Amino acid sequence: MTVDNQYIYDHMGRKVKTWEQITNGGQTADTRTLISQMDYNETGQLWKKHLHSTDSVNFRQDITYAYNERGWLKTNSSPLFAEELRYNTGATKYYNGNIAYQFARNLRFSDLTLATEIVKEYSALGVICSIQI
Repeated sequence: MTVDNQYIYDHMGRKVKTWEQITNGGQTADTRTLISQMDYNETGQLWKKHLHSTDSVNFRQDITYAYNERGWLKTNSSPLFAEELRYNTGATKYYNGNIAYQFARNLRFSDLTLATEIVKEYSALGVICSIQI
């Protein structure tokens, strides 16, 4: 089995496409598949990641990323999963990049019991001391 991967980068050195083609011995090679395609916003942060396409147009899944004013990841969401990170909102606030609250939800099921809230506490050195789920 041979796996041929090709990575394409933009002028800033950021990966924009990952291609893959698998050949199993003497058999005909599988269709060349675009594993991922990344789109970046005007500040150079990952904005959208498109996953799995055989025609470079239609993708099986898209993941969208949003950032706060400091450039820290705030949310990421896809048709199957959504996550929100909070740094300086709520009862516990961190201004050094530590995550105070993390909310995750499986969007495939409408049952709210599958939503997860994680509260993190850190030591004075920024090391995680406790995690409450």
